[in-house]
Amino acid sequence: MTTMLALGIAAALAAPAAQDQASVRAFLTGIYRHHGSEKQKGASLDDPKRWFEPGLAVAMRRDARDAARRGEVGALDGDPFCDCQDFERFTAKIGPITVAKRSARAVVRFRNGRPMTLVYDLVSTSAGWRIRDITWPEGHLRRLFLKRGQ
Repeated sequence: MTTMLALGIAAALAAPAAQDQASVRAFLTGIYRHHGSEKQKGASLDDPKRWFEPGLAVAMRRDARDAARRGEVGALDGDPFCDCQDFERFTAKIGPITVAKRSARAVVRFRNGRPMTLVYDLVSTSAGWRIRDITWPEGHLRRLFLKRGQ
């Protein structure tokens, strides 16, 4: 009886984690479906709150607006989802994914001329999973905006 109760509790605890991993995977798949062919331009950044947590989305929008006023390119001068300005057709391999209470970390691997590994730090919001940070081989998304006082 005690063993059955322990197994039932373990299964109940594992189910939400598996669902959360599946929802993280679905969110990231939604981003990378825009990178499947040479004709695609990547996931749109016109509405940053679609992908990024609210504070980061505001900082990104402000940076783009201020840069446009100066006639410059903003802090983000490429596609943050491939750490590139151009991409070839590629399929992202998502995982492993670890989920905590209201956060998750996911590793994404793909080849865009060379092998790439990106690490996503995500937060759960009322709108679903959103990106808190992306770690690229040469840096972090959040640091682009922190350098500029955001």
